[in-house]
Amino acid sequence: MKKLNQVIEEFFNDHARFSPETTRSYRISLQQFFYYCAKPFDEVKAPDIPAWLADMEENALKPKSINLKLTALKSFCHYCMEEDKLKKNPTFTVKSPKLDDSLSYYLNRQQLTLLQELTRPDPKERAMVEALYTTGCRISEFLNIKLSDVKWDTRQIWIREGKGNKERFVLFTHECAGRLKKYLATRKIVSDYLFCNEKGDRFRNFRNRNFKLCF
Repeated sequence: MKKLNQVIEEFFNDHARFSPETTRSYRISLQQFFYYCAKPFDEVKAPDIPAWLADMEENALKPKSINLKLTALKSFCHYCMEEDKLKKNPTFTVKSPKLDDSLSYYLNRQQLTLLQELTRPDPKERAMVEALYTTGCRISEFLNIKLSDVKWDTRQIWIREGKGNKERFVLFTHECAGRLKKYLATRKIVSDYLFCNEKGDRFRNFRNRNFKLCF
């Protein structure tokens, strides 16, 4: 155990560029693995790792968290290989668990009405709510809409990169068109995007990119 702790400290000293959060997360992951495996680090075999992953799955740990812990172990083993502390990398053939697509979140009618009222004083926010509700777009699609994608005469928006990289057209209502035009008339920022940040670039910080407005 003393030798393992020493190597782990050497690993983190050699990776001082890690953020404090990454260091903390990786340290916990390594401690958990070697507690589960109960072997010296240089005696770990490839089958030990899938068994650890399966144990985490049985304990209902999310795939994203499992991937993070596996990444920590892979990084540690890669370091040990480079420093000639291991003869063979036990993580080399281990694949990360597949991450499932997050389910879309839907607002009900009451929530939508409240959101419409809350955003009414701001033309931009009100237009965003109306466009999201009318078109049914995902946030990930919505962020990429350009002004040139909007067909005002037919009230259609061209979604260039939809789910599965498929293109499609979505419709918007007369009311939505009015909201969009009112917002654009007040916008002082020059941008190719229908909705943009203060620099004219596309938004990038939406937390839930699968969010939808729908009944």
